[in-house]
Amino acid sequence: MNRHPNYREIVKAIQANLVEFGYGGLREDTVLASYDKAMAGEKPKGIIDMMTRSQLEQNGLLPEEAQP
Repeated sequence: MNRHPNYREIVKAIQANLVEFGYGGLREDTVLASYDKAMAGEKPKGIIDMMTRSQLEQNGLLPEEAQP
């Protein structure tokens, strides 16, 4: 599994952003699953996957091998 050393903080920040955006009740484990998919280079399967991947890309946190 390819995770940043501070992945927990990254996941919490993404979760907070998505909750603020309107996804109230979004669980940390859901965002972590999306984080792991993005880091593995998997295609997003839903809006949370897409938004998680987008935030990782925008912040330069997606490894080269996971980028399209």
